[in-house]
Amino acid sequence: MYLLCQPSTIYLDVEFTKYESKDPIRNLKDAHSNGLTDALMADVPDSGCTLIITEGTSAKEFALKGLSVLGNEKYGVYAIEGVLQNIIRTPNKISAEVQDIFSALGLELRNVPRRHFRKDFGPGYICKDIKTLRYRHVMIMTDQDVDGAHIKGLLINMFYCLCPTLLKVPLFLQDFTTDIVRATHIQTGQIKGFKLLSDYTAWQSKVIPAEWTIEYFKGLGTSIRLAIEYFKNKEHTRCFIWNDIDANYLDKVFNPKRADERKIWICQHQITTVSPYSSRVVTYGEFIKKELMLYAFEDIRRKLPSVVDGLKVSQRKVVHYMLDMPKDGLKSARHKISQLVGAISQHSNYRHAEENFEGVIKAMAAAGKNNIDLLEPHEGSRKIVRNIISIILFVLPFSAARTLTLT
Repeated sequence: MYLLCQPSTIYLDVEFTKYESKDPIRNLKDAHSNGLTDALMADVPDSGCTLIITEGTSAKEFALKGLSVLGNEKYGVYAIEGVLQNIIRTPNKISAEVQDIFSALGLELRNVPRRHFRKDFGPGYICKDIKTLRYRHVMIMTDQDVDGAHIKGLLINMFYCLCPTLLKVPLFLQDFTTDIVRATHIQTGQIKGFKLLSDYTAWQSKVIPAEWTIEYFKGLGTSIRLAIEYFKNKEHTRCFIWNDIDANYLDKVFNPKRADERKIWICQHQITTVSPYSSRVVTYGEFIKKELMLYAFEDIRRKLPSVVDGLKVSQRKVVHYMLDMPKDGLKSARHKISQLVGAISQHSNYRHAEENFEGVIKAMAAAGKNNIDLLEPHEGSRKIVRNIISIILFVLPFSAARTLTLT
């Protein structure tokens, strides 16, 4: 039997036609050309191989470094770049990365019943027998921050939309967890690792900070030196299992038609104090409630301006640094944006991609609809003259205005 649509619905054996698309359909050769590092035994029947899907090429380097412990006979690696496609939003246009993942598994794009979308039939994948797959398991390896949880959720949603049969297979989907913060005691050398920033914050309030050195890992690329240590410890691997109620959680989180319901859910949701990493087995619903919801709260905090000053978090960091800029930083009247971005990131403890700040600075210098240009652009050139306008001085009258030219 096939389980093709929602995991609670079973369809009897029926042959479905190959999916016809205007865009070229990718195959295993295309996946190899797009960076798939195959396991040596991937084509050996029932070999029990694992496909590691990483968030970016730096995380792939982390995985390949760790595989020096386990070997590459039964482990393949594929890196996705950027944010993965939300299949529910574009069900009839499957991205190249999504096709590569299923090609690596050995599945072919078909026309299958998908009644929870607008059309009765659409592109999808059929898995008759888990033993026929090139990879018996998929391990998700993303950064440990909330953005990594978002990528993880999109991958789960991808399987749910295109081949939900796989999610019902026990232990098919796994994830690899790492520390986001490590504290080392200066005198004893004791190491404490934290997978959640909230756990670290709670611990920090109970110790003497001066006795510890703290290391924050922005992504797996900054943890490559620890890869072998992680891969030797099986406690960093966690397995997903299916519960019938998980289908509703996945649809509620990713379906754009349920946006209003999702807003109410987020407002009423209570963050649990129980660590989601206390068990090595987790349901998809538990992952959404305990981890993906943290991303939802952080995403809101980043995108919504404050009612106090009208600034978003990133904008406030820029203004704060410029008002509080040390005098020795103003020896030159001109600074490159890249230099300023690095200084702001270090000064304000910014933990995300630094290139985001470049767009923030340029947007703050552009006047437009519903936008006050806090930075004055330099006429006739690509340079930006940074000038804290009078409204900022009114809000912060104790700060003196300074002018800075950015390139």
